[in-house]
Amino acid sequence: MAETKTDSAKSSPPESQPRGGDIDASVIPDNPLSDFMADTNPVPWHKKKKKNALLEFISSCDQPKEQSKFKRRICIDLEMRQYNKNNFSESSFCSSFDDNNGSNISPTKTLSADRRYNKRQRKFNCDICFCGKRNSTSTGATPLEKNEENSIGFEMQEEGTDEGILRPGMVLLKHHLTHHEQVEIVKKCRDLGLGPGGFYQPGYADGAKLRLMMMCLGMDWDPQTRKYGYKRAIDGSKPPSIPHYFSKLVTRAIQEAHQLYNREWRKNYVEDILPSMTPDICIVNFYSTSGRLGLHQDRDEREESLQKGLPVVSFSIGDSAEFLYGDLRDVEKAENVLLESGDVLIFGGDSRHVYHGVSSIISNSAPEELVQDTGLCPGRLNLTFRQY
Repeated sequence: MAETKTDSAKSSPPESQPRGGDIDASVIPDNPLSDFMADTNPVPWHKKKKKNALLEFISSCDQPKEQSKFKRRICIDLEMRQYNKNNFSESSFCSSFDDNNGSNISPTKTLSADRRYNKRQRKFNCDICFCGKRNSTSTGATPLEKNEENSIGFEMQEEGTDEGILRPGMVLLKHHLTHHEQVEIVKKCRDLGLGPGGFYQPGYADGAKLRLMMMCLGMDWDPQTRKYGYKRAIDGSKPPSIPHYFSKLVTRAIQEAHQLYNREWRKNYVEDILPSMTPDICIVNFYSTSGRLGLHQDRDEREESLQKGLPVVSFSIGDSAEFLYGDLRDVEKAENVLLESGDVLIFGGDSRHVYHGVSSIISNSAPEELVQDTGLCPGRLNLTFRQY
């Protein structure tokens, strides 16, 4: 949901993952070219000559520090060679966060052989998926632990997270998105997120970082100025367009919400309660399992759009989130609801300016089939659509 505009916060990297660019010296072989030399592909004579020269340089070097630097460079080159060999252009590590030092926070570097970005664009992007399939060991939990944590989530749902009208203008559609639709959304977001204008970690002028990764579609939203534009301030890139497939899902969700009002409130005309809209903006957030978002309002769209109460439509995919909402910016007085993978939340009309936020992400609560089919990293993918 409009889960982009928030209080500044910082995030911490998973201990099991190195930050982008970090190389573990313990795994560097004695001969950093040994794997490269063992390649069965024929090597041109001029490349052999270069490799022999490099090996002579390493053996003759008496300074361990310089030798370590050289090994680091070779290891990075070999890693890129391996990715090219497997037809991958992106790093297999998920996005990382640093809670202790905001200046050190950087998304995982994307290793790309084709150098897709120009000098004004960032040469790194954030990958929301593992390369290949993710299994239970990747999430740090056994299948039994995953089931136990999932049962907690379902108990919360039974306590009151049912599909229906939460308040005038605010509707929750439980499991509205099918498994196939969620897989397509993840794949498309990943493709867009690794290209120009893709995922990055937004922050403020004072250096504070948000506890999420963000990508804007249609128009860019700048957290520092709280304004929309057609170029991203950090690198001048143009936001990707909203896929037509996404827009069709938004229209279907609004229609389903109208039918719900017809059934429960016996209203034949519901546009005054929950107006229709055609999205031209989508803010895509990816929360790590430690991500959160403070209570805030979505009020940076055009005045005409806000006065009409044109709704915000939010898709939730991946791990479940504890969502807060209320008329005041007060956590103690806010209502809460559990948003699970496939849920769609819509708020417009009288609820267009409702305060809302995310208090926590429930680890290992994503559907196992979704994780297997997409390799989605631990965390929650959230798409919020609105009309400027």
